Formats: sequence, C-alpha cells, structure tokens
Amino acid sequence: MISGSDDTWMFGLGYSSDLLETTVWYYSVADVVHAFYGEIMAPVKLADDLFLTFGAQVSIQSDETDLQTYAETGARVEGSLYGVMAELSFSGITAGVAYNYASIDEGELLFGGFGGGPFFTNIDTLVANEFAAGQDAESYILSITYDLSDVGIKGLCVGYTYGNYQGGADPLDSAANAEVAEHDFYLEYTLSDAWSVDAVYVVSDDKEHSETTEWDYDRAQARVNFYF
Repeated sequence: MISGSDDTWMFGLGYSSDLLETTVWYYSVADVVHAFYGEIMAPVKLADDLFLTFGAQVSIQSDETDLQTYAETGARVEGSLYGVMAELSFSGITAGVAYNYASIDEGELLFGGFGGGPFFTNIDTLVANEFAAGQDAESYILSITYDLSDVGIKGLCVGYTYGNYQGGADPLDSAANAEVAEHDFYLEYTLSDAWSVDAVYVVSDDKEHSETTEWDYDRAQARVNFYF
C-alpha cells in the first residue's frame, strides 16, 4: 500500500468454550495502519446432524503514517467495518449468509489485511473493503455447499456463492459509486491426507455501468495441492 514500511507486529487473545469462540487482535503495520479486530462465533447444536452458527466482527482502523499515506496516495487509512454472519448445516449441506458494513468518509479507505483477510464477505475475488473508499460501503453474500460424503463420494464438496458489493470507486470522490456482483462455482476433492484438488469458476458483473468495465469478466482456476 505504501513504500518504506519497516515492520509489522501484532498482539492477539483468544477464548473458547462450549458456547462461543472469541478472538481479539491488534495489528500495527509500520507506515500504514493501526488496526483493531475482534470476532465472536457462537456454534449451536440443534440436533445430532443439525448445527447453527452465528458470528459478529468489528475492525477499527487509524492512519499510522502521520499523513504519509495521504501524501503518496491522496487518501488516509481510516474507518471502521462491522459484520454479521449465520450458517446452517444439515446432512452435509451448509447454507450461509453474511453482511459487512464499512463506515468511511471522503478521503479515506480501509486496509484489508494480508492474504485472504478476515472479513465475512470476502470471497474468491472480491473482499468487504474492495469499495470502502471515499464513502460508506456494504456487501453481502449468500452461499451453499454440499459435502457428497453422505451419498458415497468421500472427499468431494461442491458449492456456490453469490456476493454483492457496493460503495465507492475513488477515495477522493464520494460520488464515484460502485456496485459489482460476483458468482463463484467451486468444487474441492480431497484425494488423501497429502493430495487434494480444487477448482473455481468466477463470473463478475459490474452493476453500476452499462458499458463493459474491468469488473465484467469470467475466470476459471484449478489447483492441485500437495501437503507436506
């Protein structure tokens, strides 16, 4: 995000019981951001093969650069993000819903972390902070997965996720609106403890513009994984 960052450090705490699981993290990325992240998950067993899980999260961020980021990018890393989720699992089928809301002012953007990031609505390509720039942003996902082990195909899981992301395309222009929908079709097959394969087909659709943009595309990816 910014050149010349010297170090990163973090501090975290976690607590787990039969009723809930909680984690709290504080990140300091030198010359980039101070970020607090908290998450709580509550799994509930409704029956022998019926489970319901609720979750909530929050991330509060502040610029750590004394406006160095603003000088280089024209925007500050400031704002907060909130999220909720729920999943229902029964006989190998899991249905989920998640929602994230980011509170952002003009001239600000959010840091999404490293790798896949922790936010509930992060999916294959789009993430919750994708359009958290210059204005408030929101996103939601709907998902369903099916573990075919229950019908005799051990190790095979197929699924579909729909995500909708709305917010700002430019941190310096609060009128630069963005809305993109993403469809993910995927499968995972565990061959053994050491080998697995996975594949995803992504369809992205720019809902804000009638003309074709960088957010209108199809993408396919397949991987073979070996675990040491």
